[in-house]
Amino acid sequence: MPDGEAYRRLSRGLKESLFDFILRTKKNEPLHVAIYEFFLDEIAAAFRAGDHATEKSQHALSAAGLDAATVSTPRTGTSGISHNKFVVHLDKNGNPSALWTASANFSENAFHFQTNCALTFDNPTLAEL
Repeated sequence: MPDGEAYRRLSRGLKESLFDFILRTKKNEPLHVAIYEFFLDEIAAAFRAGDHATEKSQHALSAAGLDAATVSTPRTGTSGISHNKFVVHLDKNGNPSALWTASANFSENAFHFQTNCALTFDNPTLAEL
């Protein structure tokens, strides 16, 4: 793996914005995630550290100590590619309170070698979701 500093520069704050979004959640504030590719163990570990339940994607979740069967629902029966990439933070009452959305999958290439971007919305309205 390349030097940590080089990877931080290559990320341009993209991966760090996702970590910040995940780790600011509190107990009983769930995250709902829709992602096309989920290959990074460190992101699965961040979901685990956030103290909420959220072939490679399943392994990344399991390796981080999350029960993939209860925190994820694989896509089945889709006629096209669902290429979603977003995380919705719900407050303790189950209302959307923040949104992180990006052009990036949760993969090494997406965060360090491709030109991707992300947006975060705090207190989004339903129209923004």
